[in-house]
Amino acid sequence: MDLDLKDKIRVVVVSNSILEQLIHNAYMKLSSSKIKSFFLKSLNELKLHNRELKAIIESFLGRDFYLNIPSTDRVHKTYHAKQSEKIISDCLNYYLENLDNYIALIESPNLPIALSILIKNRILTLRKNINILEVLHEYSELC
Repeated sequence: MDLDLKDKIRVVVVSNSILEQLIHNAYMKLSSSKIKSFFLKSLNELKLHNRELKAIIESFLGRDFYLNIPSTDRVHKTYHAKQSEKIISDCLNYYLENLDNYIALIESPNLPIALSILIKNRILTLRKNINILEVLHEYSELC
């Protein structure tokens, strides 16, 4: 596998780690049960995806690949009680960045088929979640 592809995979893995922490923060901070259920579902989707992604990557690149990825610092953002709009906005921005990282990866030549299928499914999920987040963001601005 070429170096450029490894770098793109590394970016996606780190991005997923940060996104997971942001989603967890949102779930813990937001009070609306409907909004919390979206973030819990998103968190579970991402954790499942990350397990599948790790298994596929390790089968192509070996377990050492994950040893060379810097651990991401936890995303510590302090939000006040009524900042649901800000929390959702931060998550939305990072979802969009995560989507861009996946699109860059899917456009890589020599992408293994199993990885390609997993990434295409994740891109569909990300687009769906971004659409939902955009609605939630508009709703939170009205509250």
